[in-house]
Amino acid sequence: MSAAIFAATNADGLLLLTVFFGHHPRRRAQIVAGQFAGFAGIVAIGLGGRLATAFVPLPLLGWLGLLPIGLGLHQLWVARARRRGPVAADQLSVLRVATVVFASGADNIAVYIPLFAASSVLQLAVMLASFAVLCAALCALAGGLGGHPRIQDAMRRFGPRLSGAFLISLGIYILWSSGALGAGTSG
Repeated sequence: MSAAIFAATNADGLLLLTVFFGHHPRRRAQIVAGQFAGFAGIVAIGLGGRLATAFVPLPLLGWLGLLPIGLGLHQLWVARARRRGPVAADQLSVLRVATVVFASGADNIAVYIPLFAASSVLQLAVMLASFAVLCAALCALAGGLGGHPRIQDAMRRFGPRLSGAFLISLGIYILWSSGALGAGTSG
């Protein structure tokens, strides 16, 4: 069950990590550390929400969708500036990866809070251990995809525009599906 839940809530993460690995092939350690830090934040919110489900409405969590929108707009701005001439190198950091992973995790949080709330302590421990192993597997798979020479070439050419558009779309989806904009589903 843990694997199915992880796969369903982290499919977008595979694409996101593949873009990071393809665009920054020499920054594997920062990407993996950022993935684990961002995912740990998502799990922490899920565990906190287990205790406080009555105080954290899903539409409030949905406003996290503004973070990937802002990062996506920045990516598009950098891509446009690069076409005009040299700009400062795009800085990738553990914090940046963690922020993107965390911000894109509103759907994870929406699933994890009720799931964690309905789980026993033992079930929760097994689930969290499984999630840690699956998070490493996700990084390995995305690293393999992003490490392919053709994907790296495509990411150098299209990465900032692709990741910018993806992040903006993801942010809009999070805002809409969480009910933060008064639409979508709130449960």
